Amino acid sequence: AVFLLLRAAMLPPRAVTLLTIIALACYWALAGGRASAARASLVAIVFLAGRLFHRKTNTVNNLAFAAFAVLLVSPGELYQAGFQFTFAAALSLSLLYRPVQRLLEPLGAFGKMLALSVAAVAGTLPLAALNFNIVTLHGALTTVLLLPLMTLVIFFGFIYLAVASILPAVGGILAALVGFLLGVSLESAGLFDKVLPVAVWLPTPPLWLVAVYYAAFLLWPLLGRLTERRVAPALPLAAAMILLLLNPFNRPATGEYRLHAIDVGQGESLLLETPDGAAALIDGGGTPVSDYDVGEHEVCRFLWNRGHSALDLMVSTHSDTDHIEGLVSVARYFPVRELWITTAAEQNDDYLELLRLVRRRGGRIARLSRGRDLEWRSTRWLCFNPPNPHRGGKNSSNANSLVALLEAGDRRVLLTGDAGSKQLREIALLYGIALRCDLLKVPHHGSDDALCPVLLDYARPDYALISAGARNVHGFPREAVIAALAERGIEIYRTDRHGAVSFTLAGDAVSVSTADPR
Repeated sequence: AVFLLLRAAMLPPRAVTLLTIIALACYWALAGGRASAARASLVAIVFLAGRLFHRKTNTVNNLAFAAFAVLLVSPGELYQAGFQFTFAAALSLSLLYRPVQRLLEPLGAFGKMLALSVAAVAGTLPLAALNFNIVTLHGALTTVLLLPLMTLVIFFGFIYLAVASILPAVGGILAALVGFLLGVSLESAGLFDKVLPVAVWLPTPPLWLVAVYYAAFLLWPLLGRLTERRVAPALPLAAAMILLLLNPFNRPATGEYRLHAIDVGQGESLLLETPDGAAALIDGGGTPVSDYDVGEHEVCRFLWNRGHSALDLMVSTHSDTDHIEGLVSVARYFPVRELWITTAAEQNDDYLELLRLVRRRGGRIARLSRGRDLEWRSTRWLCFNPPNPHRGGKNSSNANSLVALLEAGDRRVLLTGDAGSKQLREIALLYGIALRCDLLKVPHHGSDDALCPVLLDYARPDYALISAGARNVHGFPREAVIAALAERGIEIYRTDRHGAVSFTLAGDAVSVSTADPR
């Protein structure tokens, strides 16, 4: 906008360019020197510098120089989504705008605007899938509609900064105008999401598919130079786009059992993967005192990154928020073929919503209690808790939590939910050496109530897993619990220190890998 206004004022070309560079530098400074503003400003300044010195600019070379300058100062930017999006969008605009504009020529001026947006979206589509596991198909249209509004916001914002201290009354009017335009932009974006809910959530695509996509992307302008046809050069990219959106290339079966403790903060969520590639999610975490959706942002992302697009089994140990809330979010994005809940589950809002979501997609529901012996895929689940009839009174939700022994091949995992020491002692005396396991999921995040020496002596695990949030207000896990595990020679892994923890349950041994190898 500054550039066009200065040109309209009939200033000399070099003066127009220089003043626009200064305006860009000011914008960069006003944005607080943030990396996103730095990248965008630097790219524009590099382009304008060519005009300043009367040099014919080459778009791809300019982008390469700008990217090199950014990486020279901060090499780690290469792995940031913002860097990737900035330069992928700019490169896509430079290479695909004219081919797309030829296709949209019948739409006139609107077609030119839409071509800019379509070109940018086409260049960043795989990056959206890689970084965020979502592709918003209406992005090209909404960008066209919102771009003029945001241009006005920035333009009038600059004028406000120039006149506010000199003419406060005029500044107040401009501030109100900018605020109104920002509000319209935000409300419009929300409205588009509701009216055009064309968002595709998908597993992380394999890198070879991303490479195929960008090969087809580069092929379009190349073929466009060799033929006068408009549609044919776009077909390889269209095919690659459809392949990316369908993404049928889920991770192949590993041939091993793997149990992952997902880092959900002060909550709990476990993912079991079977040798044939099936997935079972045991609890989904939750945030009782926050609006942060740990199910969507942590558990779903973990599942998509593992290549899963559906859950073969979901298990809810009990209805406390820090275990079940995340399951509700997961059920919104993933088809759940089978749900296991206990007969004693507290019927709160999360519980009822979870049942509704699973039933809506035709998932089966089974209710577990002591004495149930279930076979799922190649695993066996022996249920020790809750009793039938279930316990009542204070803290009955934890007392009635699912406790089950999971047999995965030759390995055994004792799952304990949030069961307390009284219930664990009862189970230990009732089942004795039948509780023997390789891995113990320590109950209730390692609280004082998790300490049950009798259970430890019967179970005799080699490994213990504690799911707890870093520096949580409860002080979990307690030192007494850690000491009891350590004095029995049990190797301890905890999400508050190690992040996500993965156990490979092989026939001859258990191996462990962590996100943070402390």
